[in-house]
Amino acid sequence: MFDEPAYTASESRRLFAALHAAAYELLKAGRNVIIDAISIRESDRQPAYRAAEETGARLILLSFSASPEVIAGRLARRAAVFDAGDHSSAGLRIHRSMAARQEPPSRDCWLINTSGAGETAAMLSRVVEACLSRTAMLVGGTC
Repeated sequence: MFDEPAYTASESRRLFAALHAAAYELLKAGRNVIIDAISIRESDRQPAYRAAEETGARLILLSFSASPEVIAGRLARRAAVFDAGDHSSAGLRIHRSMAARQEPPSRDCWLINTSGAGETAAMLSRVVEACLSRTAMLVGGTC
């Protein structure tokens, strides 16, 4: 959506409006939806809550975390190696800024610590099982 994102509030509003509109249409069609975005503000999550309620989808909020050392290491590796498939330019400064503004969700949220591969895989298996049980909307990121 943005050639050179600045990670502003205006960009976030436009991004989330487009994400939620597309998610709503897919849910109405009986499809599962995954919104992979950092929803740091509760107001960013409200349209997802409404879409799930209006379409009868099961809403599953996922909150991904890792230790500060793991996050710093991942972002340092990302900055050091060009990856044409990585469309984010956010680094540690952006991460810290967003983390400082994070608001807790008003709904139940699955906590997934991604510091270790084993725990992450086990939790994601549970998420997949939950999604297979009926139409679901996953809202992932840091919530």
